[in-house]
Amino acid sequence: MSESMLTFDSDELLHRYDPEFAMAYGSGVFRQDGYSADAAPMIDIVMAVDDTLVWHSSNLRANPTDYSRFVRLMGPRWRSVLHNLAAWYSVCFCW
Repeated sequence: MSESMLTFDSDELLHRYDPEFAMAYGSGVFRQDGYSADAAPMIDIVMAVDDTLVWHSSNLRANPTDYSRFVRLMGPRWRSVLHNLAAWYSVCFCW
C-alpha cells in the first residue's frame, strides 16, 4: 500500500500517540473518486496500548485537548479506570 493512497499521515499519527497497535477503517481512510483534495473525510481509528494508566498519563500531558474538560479535571487515573471498564470513544481527534 502506498502512503499516497491514504487521506491522513499515518506516521504522524503513530508518532503522536505511540500505540502498541493501530488500525484505521472507514470510507475516509483511502483516497477515493469524488473527494476533493481539500476534503477532510471522517476516519475511524482503533488504538490499543499495554497500560492505559501509563498511556493516558503521557497523552494527557502531551495532547490535553484530545480530552474533554471533565476528563482533564478528573485526571489520568480516573480516565484509566473508565477505559478498563469499557472502550473509550472520542468523536474527534484533530491533528
